[in-house]
Amino acid sequence: MAALTLICRLADGLPLVQSTDAALLSAAAQQADTFTRQARAIVATLAGQRQGEARATVEAGGHSFCYYVSADDNLVLLAGVADKSYPKQLVFGYLAELRAAFVDELRAGDAAAPAASEAAPKKSKSKLSPEARARARGGLARMVERWPWWIFPLLRLLEWGGIALFVLQIPVTYALVRLDYELRWYLVTDRSLRIRTGLTTVQEATMSFANLQQVVVTQGPLQRLLGLADVRVQSAGGGGDSHEQKGGDSLHTGVFHGVDNASEVRDLILERLRVFRETGLGDPDEPAAAPPPLAPAAADSAAPASASAATLAAARELLAEARALRAAVS
Repeated sequence: MAALTLICRLADGLPLVQSTDAALLSAAAQQADTFTRQARAIVATLAGQRQGEARATVEAGGHSFCYYVSADDNLVLLAGVADKSYPKQLVFGYLAELRAAFVDELRAGDAAAPAASEAAPKKSKSKLSPEARARARGGLARMVERWPWWIFPLLRLLEWGGIALFVLQIPVTYALVRLDYELRWYLVTDRSLRIRTGLTTVQEATMSFANLQQVVVTQGPLQRLLGLADVRVQSAGGGGDSHEQKGGDSLHTGVFHGVDNASEVRDLILERLRVFRETGLGDPDEPAAAPPPLAPAAADSAAPASASAATLAAARELLAEARALRAAVS
C-alpha cells in the first residue's frame, strides 16, 4: 500500500495533508526525507495546471508515485508506493476515495464555521491556559538565568544614579533661574523703553515711544496662580515677523517677563506715550498744536527772564535724569 500520502493545493503546490508509513519505507530500504522530497518535486511540476482531472504514474527506481489532479477542487493527491509492482488501479481508487472524503470534510467544516462563529461569544482578548502561562513563565525564567551576573547590579546602579542626578540638578536649576531673574531689568524713561535679558547671552533692546503701537498684557494659568503676567510691547514693522509667530521675541517686540505689577507697567507706558505724543515729538500725522500767542514786549518786561529760568530748570532736570540713567546702566 502507499508508504506516503500527500494532499496539496493545485494553485501553488502548498502541502495540506501528509502521512508517512515508516515501516513500509524501512522495509523497502527507502529514506523518508528522500521519498518526501521526490514527491514534493512532482507536485511542484503540477502546480498551476488548469485541466479538469488527470492521473498518472511516475516511476523512480524501485518505487513509484501515483498522482491524481482535480482542478475543480484545486487539489493534487499523490501516493508514493514503495513497491512499484503494487497494482496501480488500487492506488488510484484509494486516491479517489481520499479526495471525496477530504472534499466532504472540507465543505462540512466551511459550513459549520459561520454557525460556530455566531454562536460563540465574542471576546476581545484570548485567554491563555494555565499550562501556557506556566510555559511562558518558565521561558522567561530561563532567559533571565542566561543573563550575565552583572546585569542586575548595573541596572540598580543606573537607577540610583538617575535619582541622584535628579536631586542634584534641583539646586543648580534654581540657581540658574534665580541668577537670570537678578540680571534681568526693565527701564521706562520719558522717551523710550530699555529691556535687558539673558544669562549667558545678554540682549539689551531700546524701543522709542515714537514707534510704539501696541501694549498687551498676557497671563497663563500658572502665572495667574502665582500673580505674575507678561507685558508685551510691539513697535512699528513687527506685525508679520515670523520669529514672533513661533513664540520668540523679535526685534520689534519687547516683553516684560513675569512681572507682578503688569497693570501698573502698562499704565505707565501708555501715560508716557501719551505725554510724548502731546509734545509734538510723536506721531508725525498728528496736527501740530498752535503756538501760544506772543505777549506784547511792553506788557511784561520780566517775561524773557522767567522763560530763561524755566529753560535752565528743564535742562538741569534732563541732565540729572541722564546721569541717573548712566549710573543705572553701568
